Amino acid sequence: APLHFALALRYHKRGQIAKAMERYKKAAAINTKYFEPRFNIGRILMQRKQYADAVVWYAEAVEIKPQHFEARFNHALCLIHAGRNADAAKALEAVAKLGKHAGRVHYLRGVVALRRAKHATALKAFEAAVQAGYATAPVHAQIGTLHMKRKRWAKAVAAFRAALEKKADHGLALANLGSILLRQGKVEEAAPILARAAKALPK
Repeated sequence: APLHFALALRYHKRGQIAKAMERYKKAAAINTKYFEPRFNIGRILMQRKQYADAVVWYAEAVEIKPQHFEARFNHALCLIHAGRNADAAKALEAVAKLGKHAGRVHYLRGVVALRRAKHATALKAFEAAVQAGYATAPVHAQIGTLHMKRKRWAKAVAAFRAALEKKADHGLALANLGSILLRQGKVEEAAPILARAAKALPK
């Protein structure tokens, strides 16, 4: 198994991916507890956007090394891309327990909760992402949108403005902020914001 893995790494570094995959699989078949070839196969399949297949290999890698953050995180990410949202939610719970990159993990938990129409859970996850230091424009924009759906206008406006401080041309934040201001009768303030939104979201 180590010999096949060593050959696989050489092929991989040379960009001969098909040969690398063949050797990784042979190494994995010989040693059923060999983490590295399974992890590398998962990564290759993930890069090829073959998410359903990548899930299988990452799952085996995680079973061998349950404390390996990148394997668990990538496994969850591939589950999301494969549309397996309920499984992704469970996988992200396990990732969160590792205590690494909490902001990114909370953000993904919010994304999965949104896909499952669990808006209250999504809001808590996005707010946790901000508290953990992952205060990106998309996170703030999602928080604003969730507050907007509940007609919490002041909180929504604050979140959209926070998003625009991070990214001035964030289309969702501009469009929704402009919409709220228009609803409140603040036409002069809304007009330029909506004009910026039109540029950011030409379709």
